[in-house]
Amino acid sequence: MLAYFKDQSVLIISYAYTIPIATKLFDYNKVLHDLNIVSGSPFIYNSAGHVINGDLKIINNTSLRKVFAKGPKYRELNSINWKHSLSILMNSVEKYARQSVTHGKEDLYTISEWVKSVRSLIQIIIKKNSTCL
Repeated sequence: MLAYFKDQSVLIISYAYTIPIATKLFDYNKVLHDLNIVSGSPFIYNSAGHVINGDLKIINNTSLRKVFAKGPKYRELNSINWKHSLSILMNSVEKYARQSVTHGKEDLYTISEWVKSVRSLIQIIIKKNSTCL
């Protein structure tokens, strides 16, 4: 292990979640307009003058109906560009390596071996996770 890392905290790689589907699905005016519900529809609650219904048959598109059935907190899957992720991570690792050599913290051979091992570990993790999705 490189001497620098002895007193350092663990690296954390974060992931940004997509927004829940509720904001897309429950824009009341837009949904009603897109569904084209007319005044004679069985889905209109006349006392209130708008739709109050838990029956998803109101949605003709089966794919959209399945998304609605998952509930408002459901988040659509985000596709991950693994090649791009590897590139970003390795750019950071290599930048750190260059700085370590420049500042005399580590010798070139040690840091080169460390970069190779980090690349290998990242590639293993990416391979494992890309086959899981």
